[in-house]
Amino acid sequence: PDTVVKSWVVPIRGALHVRAHKVSLSRPYRVREGGYPIALSSDSYSYSDGVLTYRKAVSEMKTVASVPVRLRLETHTPGRHLLAPQSKYPVYETDVLGPGTYYFASVFTYREKDYETLPDIKLDGAELKIVFDGSLTEIELI
Repeated sequence: PDTVVKSWVVPIRGALHVRAHKVSLSRPYRVREGGYPIALSSDSYSYSDGVLTYRKAVSEMKTVASVPVRLRLETHTPGRHLLAPQSKYPVYETDVLGPGTYYFASVFTYREKDYETLPDIKLDGAELKIVFDGSLTEIELI
């Protein structure tokens, strides 16, 4: 009951956005967050460092956090995706964290295969800095 998660969503354009979280844990938890799923009808996808590509679709994420995170690929349980027998999506996750306050920020996008420049994100304590197209946005995660 004493665990609190505060979240911020910063839309950039289209599906491109930043999500930030201040996570205050009262007991041990593993933190995990995922990006956009891609419906699959075969195993001919590729995945590397938060970028999932399948045919013309790309689901991409990049994450910064106050603790180490692992990027990996997650699979929905078969039958859980409405458009395909299977889907996958990029996620970050932590080891089990003890009680305390932690900060996470991620850029997420879903697009066609064309290249897209993602915003740069930085966490400085509880301050999130987003740099995109030459402009700086600062958000205090309090």
